[in-house]
Amino acid sequence: ATTTTTKATQGKPIVTARPAVKGVENILLLGLDERGKIGATKDETGNNKSYRSDSMIVVTIDRRDAGNPRIKMTALARDTLVYIEGYNSTGSKAKLNAAFQYGYTKAKNADKNRKKTENDYKHAGAQTAVKTINENFGLNLSGYIFMGFSEFVQVIDYLGGVTVDVESNVLAEMNKHIKAANSECGLSTKTVSSAGKQTLNGGQVLAYCR
Repeated sequence: ATTTTTKATQGKPIVTARPAVKGVENILLLGLDERGKIGATKDETGNNKSYRSDSMIVVTIDRRDAGNPRIKMTALARDTLVYIEGYNSTGSKAKLNAAFQYGYTKAKNADKNRKKTENDYKHAGAQTAVKTINENFGLNLSGYIFMGFSEFVQVIDYLGGVTVDVESNVLAEMNKHIKAANSECGLSTKTVSSAGKQTLNGGQVLAYCR
């Protein structure tokens, strides 16, 4: 989205979004550093769950040309310093990946009787991330998708795997991450025996990405 600058006050964003463009939709993809098993209430260290969105990608779907719709993907750096409304009393900036964690934790702490689900807290985190990005970058994000390690594996497996040309110099490190994910997420992924082009399953792709 095209943005216009405004005067910054008390650490607040210096950009405001112009009206959304008809036929163009922006959606936020959030990759969470969630290593626990699906449905677990604690992470691999035994601590209560609290996630950061270490991967954030804006997916722009442009349908203005009905005969030739286009999709663009823009990655946002997780360590970008931004203003997160309510994050602290001083109004100072924080890392962008903390926005999801703040929204998640705030919703969980407010739910004293634990009547809501883990997914409800994650939605609150995602909504905070969307609000933060819109306010700091002048975007018009209209939706979001979030997933942790286990969900990422499930999506890749559903697609039948991904063809990757595994470099010989990353093979050992990749297999190290496969073993770690097996332990952290309750997976049973086999290590990769050799470098070269091959179809990797969800657990192997997760390790390759890391």
